[in-house]
Parts: sequence; structure tokens; C-alpha cells
Amino acid sequence: PGRWVNIPYEKLSGRLDEVPRGRTIVTVCDSGIRSFESQVLLRAHGFTQAFALEGGLNLLKRLGVDILA
Repeated sequence: PGRWVNIPYEKLSGRLDEVPRGRTIVTVCDSGIRSFESQVLLRAHGFTQAFALEGGLNLLKRLGVDILA
């Protein structure tokens, strides 16, 4: 099974060693802005399979998707 890592965007650059390499990574935030910035940062550090959840959790909520926190 996958491993969840919750690292705030503001701390991500200092905690890259906690992000698993060689796996698909989906970055998530409320609106999609910080998740996109996180994706850019991760890809710049060689995480080629990093993707941002476009629209973030707010979009999922508007679509009626149940969110587990």
C-alpha cells in the first residue's frame, strides 16, 4: 500500500528526504495553488512522477466527493 506523507509547502524544501523516490506523488492543498508549487519544487529536485491535484480539496468538495482528513 501507499505511504502518506503530510509536509506543508513551506517546509517541503527542507524535508525532501522524507518524500519517497520512485513513486507517484500527488500533492494536495485546499485550492490547488500550493500543490502546484509543491509539484514544481519536487520536479526540480528529480521527482519526475510528482503531480498536483488541480482545483484542490475545494473542488472535490464542490463535486460532492467525501474527504477524509
